[in-house]
Amino acid sequence: MIGWNDSYALGVPHIDAQHKQLFGIIGDLHQAMLKGQSKLVVGEILAKLIDYTRKHFSAEETMLRSKNYSDLSRHQVIHREFTAKVESMHKEHQAGSALLTVDLMDFLQKWLAGHVLGTDVNYVREFLLDQLNARAS
Repeated sequence: MIGWNDSYALGVPHIDAQHKQLFGIIGDLHQAMLKGQSKLVVGEILAKLIDYTRKHFSAEETMLRSKNYSDLSRHQVIHREFTAKVESMHKEHQAGSALLTVDLMDFLQKWLAGHVLGTDVNYVREFLLDQLNARAS
């Protein structure tokens, strides 16, 4: 189980706090699955993950827009694709046609870790480079 640690910190406090929360929700989902908790409990945690993910993505995209991030449109596409995939899994779970498996947990954990350390790190690098260029001017 991948959980939050300081290696995921981007140095943007409100975004780091939101990422920490996302890792926590995925951890809650993992624990519910390990305990064999009911379909209802697992479904509620998945719904919470979807809701919080939407809020986080909106806040992050607002920040990126305010800083004129050069790769915002691609970043938004990545966010929409992830949200659609998790929403689809939630619908399948609600319909009883899909069981939450180790594969789902693996996907969620790896996606979040990869997104933070890959895609999100890119905007931090761009912002830092912009700051250095502004100072040099």
